[in-house]
Amino acid sequence: MKPYYAKGAVVENNSGYVSLGNTQKLELTEKRDLNALVTAENSMRKQLYEEVARSLKIDPSQVNRIAEIFAKEWQKPTR
Repeated sequence: MKPYYAKGAVVENNSGYVSLGNTQKLELTEKRDLNALVTAENSMRKQLYEEVARSLKIDPSQVNRIAEIFAKEWQKPTR
């Protein structure tokens, strides 16, 4: 996904998941692949957040709050 981040085609959103950014310069096959990657990444993140909630004995209704906390970290620039 790193090349897509670099192109701005995928972005971190405030809810702890990734979403599509500017995909206008991508070829059709790249867009297809990126959609699949975004879906898979968000699915894995949801599992992560649910597991964090279980391990910390946090009510499942708070999973979105956990995701928002992670979002702040995901959004920090890498060095």
